[in-house]
Amino acid sequence: MRIGIINDGHRKFANLHGLPLAASYWEGAKRGFNFINWSSQYTDYGINEITAFVSSQENVSKRTTEVISIIHRAGIKFIKRLYEYDGIDVQVVGDFSYFPTEVQDFLARCAEQPKLKDSKLQVNLLINYSGHWDLVQAARVAVVDSQQERLENLDQKTYRSLLPSACIGDFDLVIRTGDRHCLSGYPPWQSNYAELLIFNKLWPEFSEEMFHQAMQWYYQQDRRHGA
Repeated sequence: MRIGIINDGHRKFANLHGLPLAASYWEGAKRGFNFINWSSQYTDYGINEITAFVSSQENVSKRTTEVISIIHRAGIKFIKRLYEYDGIDVQVVGDFSYFPTEVQDFLARCAEQPKLKDSKLQVNLLINYSGHWDLVQAARVAVVDSQQERLENLDQKTYRSLLPSACIGDFDLVIRTGDRHCLSGYPPWQSNYAELLIFNKLWPEFSEEMFHQAMQWYYQQDRRHGA
């Protein structure tokens, strides 16, 4: 089972509880660790892949440099902690060119890590990511291929392999927290036939009870994949 998480609500959580924004994002990171632990603990749910935002390109473009720095410091700390887990394959996807050189180098090293062959769980983190950017990057590669007279061989499977997010499997379920009911630039190809569940809670409030509610709700759905 592949789950996507649109983990929204950090700024509102900070405002509601009088917390510094950095503390709110770290509370959100803790919910991420919890979600990973629950996924590993409750094996009957069959969760083998989780995808979540660190930041979207739209978010980065609207925030101050200070706020973006807070978000990404929490994200990098989260990634480093993930590498301490056994049996977890960590993948990072996004446009890293926005960042200072040392951050670019760190994320590039993460992206170049070979996939674990016997991983129990794959965790994908979207960093300065946009669904539009994802599709455009693949189109640019396809255009280069067309100059090599390969475009006539382009089919859906081939195009999907050109996406920067090609390492991410198609979602079975997308969970969104916060007070908005939209996908917010989430990976469009992988979201195509996903079930969408919205919690009117903020991501730092996400609980084990909500985790079980989401799993039970999903398994009650009549999955038709567009049919």
